[in-house]
Amino acid sequence: MNTFEPYTPIEKVPLFTEDHGMQSRMYSVKMEVPYKAEDGNTARKPYECGVVSEQFMLVPNSEVKAFSDDLMSELPGSWKTGKEIFDGSKYMMTQICNNGFATHELKVGDKIAMGLMWRNAYDMTCSLSFEIFINVLSCLNGMIHKQWFNKFRFRHTPNNSNWKEVLEQAKQTIIFAADSMPELVENLDRLNSINVDTTDKLKSVRNDHLGKDILGYTQWGKVVDRFITEPPSNGNDHTLWDMTQACTHTFWNSGKDSSKINSWADLQTNEKCVRKLTAIKELNPIAES
Repeated sequence: MNTFEPYTPIEKVPLFTEDHGMQSRMYSVKMEVPYKAEDGNTARKPYECGVVSEQFMLVPNSEVKAFSDDLMSELPGSWKTGKEIFDGSKYMMTQICNNGFATHELKVGDKIAMGLMWRNAYDMTCSLSFEIFINVLSCLNGMIHKQWFNKFRFRHTPNNSNWKEVLEQAKQTIIFAADSMPELVENLDRLNSINVDTTDKLKSVRNDHLGKDILGYTQWGKVVDRFITEPPSNGNDHTLWDMTQACTHTFWNSGKDSSKINSWADLQTNEKCVRKLTAIKELNPIAES
């Protein structure tokens, strides 16, 4: 099994026909990955991350990380690198403010902080992007919601080669987002006022909001198991905030290493769950099974 290092040097090379006589219009994005040789030593071998067009703008993950580090150094507060995913083609990295600037406490006692998420790809499956999300500091669960904050997205095309210049404007976006966080805190506090303290209300969450198009049976089972085994955050009854935390914990901390997310699918499921749950105003106490 290949081990993928996100900041390994990368290159885009032309593809040729099998007899090497004719160059294709497509290019191969390649890097070297480590493997254990027959003698037991670690060696490296070529790995193809993706096949792309001639116009594809290749942006190394190392360049994204370096730019983000520079950006964080210019912002108030203390920032640190959080979770990372790299499957050999697609990359995700988060950086989180863990004190001072852009941190707030909910009524239930949990502290939330602003996080920044970067995504990139070597195979034309997703754009280079930057977005803001919310991180719950007590358990390091990430809450992604596209409607809460702005998102910057750049297709991998030559006309976006100035992405760094555009993202210099992101500093003001982050500061503006930090100013708007009290309104978000009020919305999250509302979730803690909606009890999920009966079987019927739990069924309502499943049938009316987190149906099979969002969570499969196994996924729902994992969420419910987390939900019922964790004590209520308000000390009395389980609420929608607890359900949201159960979902984000299940899909944000799905990897064997707590600093990892298991897959891109889990990242997307996390986002869908947060979007659905934070939109709930009330639960139908009598839901059909």
